[in-house]
Amino acid sequence: MNRDKLSLYWSKYKAIFNTPKFEEHEYYKWLVLDQCYEKWDWTAEDKAAMFKNTFEVKGSKNLWLSGQFYPTKMIDQFFDIDPEDVTMHFDVLCPINKKSLPNSSKKAFIWVIKPCCKSVSLCCSARFKNSST
Repeated sequence: MNRDKLSLYWSKYKAIFNTPKFEEHEYYKWLVLDQCYEKWDWTAEDKAAMFKNTFEVKGSKNLWLSGQFYPTKMIDQFFDIDPEDVTMHFDVLCPINKKSLPNSSKKAFIWVIKPCCKSVSLCCSARFKNSST
């Protein structure tokens, strides 16, 4: 991953926070992702059920149900076919390292999603935030 490029894009993205464009097209995404973060627990015994429950949120689900591309549905189906293989691939994608993070089951969300949600919440107007809940 090119962190410099990612940092550049993130800086550009943050520049539109607290603008009408952001409030109209982006803010809702962070509201639903924050709900996903709260439900994610990779240490759960039944990972397939946890995964499915993670994406049962209040609000728009178009991030994972739009454009004839259904990533969460496909992962659910893969869990039905071979749960051990899906688990192994997720472990590779988001390894749990209990020495590096106190709540390592949420490692991917801690590093990426949650800081973004906090930034968005801090940067967006209270008017919009209150009208969206």
